[in-house]
Amino acid sequence: MAERRAIVHSCSGSRVRLHASGACDECGGCGGRCNLFASGADDCIELDAAQFPVAPRPGDRVLLWLPDDWLRRAAWRAYGLLTLALVVGAGAGHALARMMGLDPDPATAIGALAGIALALPGRRVEPPQPRVRAQP
Repeated sequence: MAERRAIVHSCSGSRVRLHASGACDECGGCGGRCNLFASGADDCIELDAAQFPVAPRPGDRVLLWLPDDWLRRAAWRAYGLLTLALVVGAGAGHALARMMGLDPDPATAIGALAGIALALPGRRVEPPQPRVRAQP
């Protein structure tokens, strides 16, 4: 689970502006260098007020977090899907070339590239919607 501490900066209507403090706590993957909790140059993040368990007030300290299942889905879409498409495409190209009596090396490469090209549109990862809880 990835976490990041923040302080409520302001509340206006249904939007809450948070000032993020420091890098996220290490989830074990990037060592705190990721941009899961992407914020602008002023380190502010804007969220919907409905995501807060209680009505936020300026100065409240909160903890933003992303569930592990979102992190797994994002990793699968970013890396796993392309790897699977590469392997399946290469295998299909190789098998097709062998059935047709052709040199399998170029067909394998073409199949791998075709598999990647077909998988690229599916790797789009939805932006994270951090969950909020009061900071202990």
